[in-house]
Amino acid sequence: MTNQLGNISYGVFTQILIESANRFLKSHKKGELIVESLSVYFLKPVQMESTIQIKPNILEVGRKFGKLEVEVYHQSNIVGKAMLMVQLMERG
Repeated sequence: MTNQLGNISYGVFTQILIESANRFLKSHKKGELIVESLSVYFLKPVQMESTIQIKPNILEVGRKFGKLEVEVYHQSNIVGKAMLMVQLMERG
């Protein structure tokens, strides 16, 4: 789950971000999402076994599309950021 430098691997980090965004949208009753584009920015390294906090934020949402920003914090310092453009599917 880590790369050769000891950072969390890109795939694992991406899946954590997508799952947090999905749960956040479900809590706002927006249905399921399909990720169309994802930009991930690693700002600072975090040591292994550290606890991180993930904070999703809706920037823009419509009936079919949405734009989210997900920030990753470690000890109140921002260590990563992601921008997601998603397609929304209604539950039914």
